[in-house]
Amino acid sequence: KTATEKAAAAEPAGAEKAATAPTAPATPATRPAEEKTTEARQVEEKKAAEKKAAEPPKAQIEVADASGKTIRHFKTPVKLGINRVAWGLERDDWKEPPPGPDQPPQEDPAGPEVPPGTYTVTVKFRGHEGKSTVQVLADPRSPNHEADWQQRWAAVSRAGALQEAAAEAIERIGRIRADVESAVAKAKAAATAEKRRQGAEKRQPGAETSPGGAGTNPRSAGTSPQGAGTAAQGAGRSGAAAKDEEEEPSPLAGAAEKLGKRLDELETRLWQRPDAKGIHEPDDVADQIGITMGALTGQWDPPSATQLETLRQAADQLDKFLADFNSFCATDLAAFRRQVVDAKVGLLPEEPPIAVVKP
Repeated sequence: KTATEKAAAAEPAGAEKAATAPTAPATPATRPAEEKTTEARQVEEKKAAEKKAAEPPKAQIEVADASGKTIRHFKTPVKLGINRVAWGLERDDWKEPPPGPDQPPQEDPAGPEVPPGTYTVTVKFRGHEGKSTVQVLADPRSPNHEADWQQRWAAVSRAGALQEAAAEAIERIGRIRADVESAVAKAKAAATAEKRRQGAEKRQPGAETSPGGAGTNPRSAGTSPQGAGTAAQGAGRSGAAAKDEEEEPSPLAGAAEKLGKRLDELETRLWQRPDAKGIHEPDDVADQIGITMGALTGQWDPPSATQLETLRQAADQLDKFLADFNSFCATDLAAFRRQVVDAKVGLLPEEPPIAVVKP
């Protein structure tokens, strides 16, 4: 073969060799970001599972008063062998308003100290339990008699019942607001879907063009600038009309706005939200209950006449609020609930009226 033929025969072989040459393995720096994210997530999940598995088991502690009512319950980690746990002589805390975003919720929060008396402590763990009675003694520095302790505890329990009802109302308002926003969002989504469906039906061709009819009249083909401008103006008007229809609020949204304003008025009377701005006077229901509770639990003495009057005023303030709030739920909220049913976007749950439970 000539030199030219040899070179021509060698070129495809070289190209094939270059094409079939093995590529270098991918380094960690060249791997896709998705693989790195998946691996990192798997590592985090594995660490979380290992941390949970490494946590020691917990035993349940329950404390009941002389009447058999459980007043305190909490959990404590245990290990193989002898375990020791201390009960701080408190009862469970009454329900409190939701904490702020920077305040994590507490597990089994404790309330005020219980009065002297006989209590039953029960320890439960993996199907087994043991119980024993304990005697809580009065501090020797306190001059209280049995009647004094009972009078103090009755006032504390009364304030706790007020706090429980106020906290329930706060949570109820939060649920109502979330349900109303969800119902309006569902109604808006349903209306948008319906408009899109109607628009799709209008865009479908209604009649076929006759043979030879297309393009025979230059004027009808839109060659006139004046005709084109008129068509553009018409398109602009129709687009503006469609925009107005989309931006027009629905009756349900208008009713939700009125309901929200009324709900804001009630909530301001009840408490100040953690995200409220500025300094406010402690004159709402929750503040008055908190001030009264602090005064009663901050001493061993039986409540004074002033403290009992403050407690009575706080109870009256809460009763008036609950009367207005329950009326709002029975009238305004019920009417909005009927609108939600008519709009077929879901049913807001009905809840019973809120009342202060007697301790």
